[in-house]
Amino acid sequence: MINSDSRYANCSIEPLSYGTQTRVSITGLSQVTGTFGFTYYQIVDNDTIDDIAYRVLGDGQLWWKIADINPEILMWDQLTPGQIIRIPNGA
Repeated sequence: MINSDSRYANCSIEPLSYGTQTRVSITGLSQVTGTFGFTYYQIVDNDTIDDIAYRVLGDGQLWWKIADINPEILMWDQLTPGQIIRIPNGA
């Protein structure tokens, strides 16, 4: 269930297949146009997206800002040490 006051309120939840796995994903979010800056972050052992958001953005609930600028990553629970992701500047 998506809360009515969420930025995802007008989106739908649909199954997304990745290899042999299927998981639920939010679809239909409108894309934001404009420019933004980012820095790179290299994943280390036991990193999770919310832990990264807490360390670099100051709030684990801002994980979606990291996910938004890394749309090629579908499985955030399968980060690999050494993998490079983008972190938004001024988030």
